[in-house]
Amino acid sequence: MTILLTPDLEPYVDERVADGVFPSPDALVREALGLYRELELRRDSLKADIQAAIEQSDQGMSAPLDIEAIQRELVDELDERGRPKH
Repeated sequence: MTILLTPDLEPYVDERVADGVFPSPDALVREALGLYRELELRRDSLKADIQAAIEQSDQGMSAPLDIEAIQRELVDELDERGRPKH
């Protein structure tokens, strides 16, 4: 498979490989696609959770949110680089 990058992305990929962040352009693309897939799965899960919460709210089964607890949970899900922990 051949992937064509836009002119603005090619230097970025070259820099990340030159910096040693990724061993090859292929590795960067694999990492990016893996993260994109994970974001899609999380988005779909979040949409389902939101729909369930809407249905519960419509039935009068809602409770106040604990914003601080939600923020802590989100922070705990990320590693030191801001990527989701696996």
